[in-house]
Parts: sequence; C-alpha cells; structure tokens
Amino acid sequence: MVLGLLISIPIVIWGSQVILKWVVRFPVIVYIGSGVLAWTAVKMMAGEPMLGEAVARYPAAVWATYVAVIGGVLTAGFMANRGKVRSRVAAHLVNVSVTPVAVPAGLGASAAINNGGNQMVKILIPVDGSPNALKAVQYAVNRFMADHAMEIHLLHVRTPLTQNAARFISKRNRAAWHREEADKALRSARDLLDRFGVPHAVHVELGDKAVLIDRVAQRLHVSQIVMGTARKNSLTRLIEDSVTNRVLELTRVPVEVVAGESVSRLERFGVPAGVGAALALLYAAID
Repeated sequence: MVLGLLISIPIVIWGSQVILKWVVRFPVIVYIGSGVLAWTAVKMMAGEPMLGEAVARYPAAVWATYVAVIGGVLTAGFMANRGKVRSRVAAHLVNVSVTPVAVPAGLGASAAINNGGNQMVKILIPVDGSPNALKAVQYAVNRFMADHAMEIHLLHVRTPLTQNAARFISKRNRAAWHREEADKALRSARDLLDRFGVPHAVHVELGDKAVLIDRVAQRLHVSQIVMGTARKNSLTRLIEDSVTNRVLELTRVPVEVVAGESVSRLERFGVPAGVGAALALLYAAID
C-alpha cells in the first residue's frame, strides 16, 4: 500500500498539471474525453445483462444509440462553447478603419495619467511579429493621429524553452537568443510607431502569454489592451489555444480586439481533418 501511494500520488498530482497544460493549449482534448465518456456510458448500457437479448436482436439500434449519444454530447458542448466565444470576442471587436476620437467608455480615472490638464491614455499592445499584431498597432496609430494624448506600450511575450532544450544552452545564451528574437518580433511595430512619432515603450516578458498580458496591464495601470487576432473558424478555435479568448477571460482591463487576416486553408481545413483522422485511427486501434 505504501509503495502504491508513493507511486500513484506523484502521478496524480504532477500528471494532472501536465494534462491541464495540454487542455489549455489544445481544448479539443476536452471533447475527446467527453466522447470517450459518452462511448463508455452507451457501452455499459448495451452490456447490461437484462438488455442482452434485446440488444442482440437489434444491433443497428445499438449503433444508432452510439451515434446519437456521442454526437449529441459533442454537438451540445461545441455549440455552447462556440456561442460563448463568439459573443465574448464580438463584444470587443473593432473595425480598424474606424478612428475613434473620444476616450472609450469604461476607462477609469486611475488608469489615465494627467498630462497638462489632458488625460493621457495608456494602451498595451501585445506584439508577436505577425501581421495581425501589426494591424492592432495601425489601429492605435489611427487613434493617436486623432488624439495625441496617448502613450503606447508594446509587449512581447516569449515562450520559455523546454527543460530538455534549456539544459544544453547556458543561461546567458538563452537570454541573448530571447532578446534577439524579441527585437525581430517588435521591429515592424516600432518602425511604424516611430514613423508617425507615437511615444511608446517596449516590454519583453518570458512565460505564459495570456497571464503575462494581464499581469503587465495591471502593473502598468494601462487604460486599455488592444489585441490583433486572426479570423479563425470555430473548428480551428476548438483545436488550438486562443490567447485572445484567454485574455478576455482573465483580465479586468478593457480590451479591444482588431480582426486581422484569415488563417490559411491548410490551418482551416487541414488541422480539423488531421484530428479527425487521428480519432478514426484511435477508434480502429481500440476496436
């Protein structure tokens, strides 16, 4: 018993943390687990001894039950989550061509800096070097041209190297590599802001993107977070982690979402098709 506890407890504690990280990064794992539970439930009902004769007599009805229960569970969960995500993002979505002049509603006085009688609005823009992030910077530039009482803070969050990779690289070399990659990701945004004379500051952090965006926004007491995001379909958002969605869930700072370019066809259709093929192979192996 003692040996079993010594083996099982660390697996439960640390293994659950690993699975939780995977679930956060790939939400589709939740649907796979739900499908397995629904499959097990139908299998238990079909294997009930009291129903053995009826089940053996109508095998097509058993398969129809599998399809109805599993499909119903997954469809209901998908539609519920899809509605929540779409409504959450739509509530913060802005048009990049619009140039608002007034300070957005909901900005507290504590989030602004008094600059000679004018309210200096501080905006945090997460930048990863993608065209979508650059659209958010362009949107901020449009706002700055209408009202110069604005201060931009660019934030680039680096993902730490894995332990297996970090063990072969010195701490100094890792830091230098992160700085070099951060400069590459921030270059286009900084050039655009410098071209229009927009005052800005640069911040580079290492860790979880959504958590650090919220943390830096609170630390800097910014008025608003402006994020650029790709136009993803529901299936792609189901499989991949959405930093924008996680930030909207975590932060209490007002957020504006600038819609960028659509994802590639490979990502839009290839990723769901690959997951479907993997599930089919898994089913065939289990069966």
